Amino acid sequence: MSSNTFTGLDRRQFLGALLSSAACAGTEKVDMCEASPAIQPLEDGTHLEEPSFAANPFTLGVASGEPLPDRVILWTRLAPEPLAEDGMGGMSQDPVPVSWEIASDREFGDIVGAGVVATRPELAHAVHIDADGLMPNSTYYYRFSSGSWFSSIGKTRTTPCLGEESRSLRLAVLTCQNWEDGFFTVLADVPKQDPDLVLHVGDYIYEYGPREIVRSQTQARISNLAGYRRRFGLYKGDASLQEAHATCPWLVVWDDHEISNNYNGSEFYFQLRSEAYQAYYEHMPLRLPPPSGPDVTMYRTFQWGDLAHFSILDTRQYRSVQACSDAPDCPDINDETRTMLGAEQEAWLFRELVNTNTIWNCIAQQVVMANFAILFNYDQWDGYPYARKKLIEYIYDQGLENVLVFTGDVHIGGLARLNLDLDDFSSPIVAYECVTPSVTSDSRELMSAGASIEGLMMMQEHVDYIQATRRGYVLVNMGRERVEYQFISVSTVEEPDAEASTDAIFYLDSGSRELKRSL
Repeated sequence: MSSNTFTGLDRRQFLGALLSSAACAGTEKVDMCEASPAIQPLEDGTHLEEPSFAANPFTLGVASGEPLPDRVILWTRLAPEPLAEDGMGGMSQDPVPVSWEIASDREFGDIVGAGVVATRPELAHAVHIDADGLMPNSTYYYRFSSGSWFSSIGKTRTTPCLGEESRSLRLAVLTCQNWEDGFFTVLADVPKQDPDLVLHVGDYIYEYGPREIVRSQTQARISNLAGYRRRFGLYKGDASLQEAHATCPWLVVWDDHEISNNYNGSEFYFQLRSEAYQAYYEHMPLRLPPPSGPDVTMYRTFQWGDLAHFSILDTRQYRSVQACSDAPDCPDINDETRTMLGAEQEAWLFRELVNTNTIWNCIAQQVVMANFAILFNYDQWDGYPYARKKLIEYIYDQGLENVLVFTGDVHIGGLARLNLDLDDFSSPIVAYECVTPSVTSDSRELMSAGASIEGLMMMQEHVDYIQATRRGYVLVNMGRERVEYQFISVSTVEEPDAEASTDAIFYLDSGSRELKRSL
């Protein structure tokens, strides 16, 4: 059975997989609500008084994620004062009841799931509901309430059944949204495109102290759990980000700035990781047990019917320490023991790549895999050449087709071929890498060079497209015959209402090695 959840299924996840299979077994709606622990009022029998809030506790909006054929994670967090110094969002240390509903219509006339849960103060009163008993490949609406307050309404959907013939997947790929670098104007365009799914490949928040660029924030550089919670509170208070979350389910994975710039797998980061990972869990719609230390299995798979399979990687937690502190000549990078993914994740990825039967075989990850000679960076796959060579040769040796890589991190948008020999552009093309531009995060050294950087990079034979001066995202339309990449950007992120436009459109036919441009 292909896994759509985190590796190492627990009992609830295993039961969920069985229920998903049941939901997909026929055309009749399967009523699983009665048996679902998620909708039983306060499972431990605790009676809680109805809370009274002086201000709206749903300031951080709602979100959904990790969809399966019969279920989806619903998220919110109670935080009437999201920037409170103690990181508790203006909440007490007492548990608080929260009601939730999911319906097939926006008016909630056909409610298909509902329940009451008690928020936990040790998890900052975050709510994660695994809403099940849903129909495959269907749209739903959800909301929360507590006391006399209702949250905003979110829209979500389930996936097609595993192996079910699927005609299309509309995917928005996002990365790198630094609050101070600009307004989240780009995100306001995402709901207009009506995607089935958002894939966020990292740098959802930035850990820096005040930098006074476009938007200001007064928090010091993050060093503890309260700091991470307050930073998420700042970001998730943004109306455009809330609207993008409320429009469809998200798949998320961290990069470095959710913890610390360019962090790696060394013990130096363990305490910071423990607190950062907990805050990340508290603010994301993840199907994951609450973290309890510096080790969290974030890599996982996701599948959309028989159309697309995603191996979602964590290129931070297990990597070897970056070599030579970015010195220009570094023989240490050729050490074959150096790893980007760690042995366990690498073996898992190799298994996933060959065990999928979908049309498109996708790798969602954080740092650039292609070899950009003029932007060599030891923090990217450039600094782990043996691990990169091993992965690319494995894809080639297994005869895998339609391998697509989705990347963030570098703050530019682009498309590049991954050749079997990255230094020989006449060698066979193994995969295509799509690098999504940043939502706001700037690369001022690139911006100052402007078009000259783009021109130099386009001179490299394996680079099909580079856009280094505008902020945006990529809208990916996957069909059975082709995948289309639409690069969308805004003219400026220094204004909150700049219009979005399409810069370029490329497509790749299934089974083809030739990327073509249509705009």
